[in-house]
Amino acid sequence: MKHCKRQTGTDIFLNTLNEYFANSIDQTLSSEQVLVRMLGMIDRRTGQRRLLKMEPSIKHEHEMMAYFYKLRMKAEKQTACLPG
Repeated sequence: MKHCKRQTGTDIFLNTLNEYFANSIDQTLSSEQVLVRMLGMIDRRTGQRRLLKMEPSIKHEHEMMAYFYKLRMKAEKQTACLPG
Protein backbone atom coordinates (compact mmCIF):
# COMPACT_ATOMS: atom_id res chain seq x y z
CA MET A 1 0.00 0.00 0.00
CA LYS A 2 1.41 3.34 -1.06
CA HIS A 3 1.27 6.10 1.54
CA CYS A 4 0.37 9.54 0.32
CA LYS A 5 2.11 12.25 2.32
CA ARG A 6 -0.07 15.29 2.86
CA GLN A 7 1.63 18.64 2.62
CA THR A 8 1.80 20.62 5.81
CA GLY A 9 1.45 24.39 5.96
CA THR A 10 5.23 24.60 6.24
CA ASP A 11 5.67 22.48 3.09
CA ILE A 12 3.28 24.72 1.16
CA PHE A 13 5.03 27.87 2.38
CA LEU A 14 8.47 26.51 1.47
CA ASN A 15 7.24 25.49 -1.99
CA THR A 16 5.87 29.00 -2.43
CA LEU A 17 9.22 30.52 -1.46
CA ASN A 18 11.02 28.18 -3.84
CA GLU A 19 8.76 29.30 -6.69
CA TYR A 20 9.34 32.96 -5.80
CA PHE A 21 13.13 32.65 -5.65
CA ALA A 22 13.39 30.53 -8.80
CA ASN A 23 11.32 32.77 -11.09
CA SER A 24 11.78 36.05 -12.88
CA ILE A 25 9.72 38.98 -11.67
CA ASP A 26 7.42 38.57 -14.70
CA GLN A 27 6.77 34.94 -13.79
CA THR A 28 6.33 35.88 -10.13
CA LEU A 29 3.72 38.56 -10.83
CA SER A 30 1.76 36.21 -13.10
CA SER A 31 1.91 33.18 -10.79
CA GLU A 32 -1.29 31.32 -9.94
CA GLN A 33 -0.25 31.47 -6.27
CA VAL A 34 -1.46 34.64 -4.53
CA LEU A 35 1.37 34.55 -1.99
CA VAL A 36 3.96 34.41 -4.77
CA ARG A 37 2.34 37.44 -6.46
CA MET A 38 2.24 39.29 -3.13
CA LEU A 39 5.97 38.71 -2.66
CA GLY A 40 6.51 40.02 -6.18
CA MET A 41 4.55 43.15 -5.30
CA ILE A 42 7.02 44.09 -2.57
CA ASP A 43 10.07 42.95 -4.55
CA ARG A 44 12.31 45.82 -5.59
CA ARG A 45 12.50 44.28 -9.07
CA THR A 46 8.91 45.48 -9.43
CA GLY A 47 9.74 49.00 -10.49
CA GLN A 48 7.79 52.20 -10.40
CA ARG A 49 6.62 52.05 -14.00
CA ARG A 50 5.35 48.52 -13.58
CA LEU A 51 3.49 49.53 -10.42
CA LEU A 52 1.79 52.38 -12.25
CA LYS A 53 0.84 50.09 -15.14
CA MET A 54 -0.72 47.63 -12.68
CA GLU A 55 -3.10 50.19 -11.17
CA PRO A 56 -6.06 49.64 -13.55
CA SER A 57 -6.00 45.85 -13.12
CA ILE A 58 -5.34 45.69 -9.38
CA LYS A 59 -9.05 45.96 -8.56
CA HIS A 60 -9.56 42.57 -10.25
CA GLU A 61 -6.90 40.92 -8.11
CA HIS A 62 -7.26 39.08 -4.81
CA GLU A 63 -7.97 41.51 -1.93
CA MET A 64 -4.56 40.79 -0.39
CA MET A 65 -2.89 41.76 -3.65
CA ALA A 66 -4.74 45.07 -3.57
CA TYR A 67 -3.61 45.58 0.03
CA PHE A 68 0.04 44.92 -0.83
CA TYR A 69 -0.25 47.16 -3.89
CA LYS A 70 -1.52 50.04 -1.72
CA LEU A 71 1.20 49.34 0.83
CA ARG A 72 3.89 49.43 -1.83
CA MET A 73 2.48 52.58 -3.45
CA LYS A 74 2.41 54.30 -0.06
CA ALA A 75 6.05 53.35 0.51
CA GLU A 76 7.02 54.64 -2.94
CA LYS A 77 5.28 57.95 -2.28
CA GLN A 78 6.98 58.31 1.11
CA THR A 79 10.37 57.95 -0.53
CA ALA A 80 9.31 60.63 -3.03
CA CYS A 81 9.70 58.28 -5.98
CA LEU A 82 6.14 58.60 -7.25
CA PRO A 83 3.88 61.60 -7.61
CA GLY A 84 1.06 62.03 -5.15
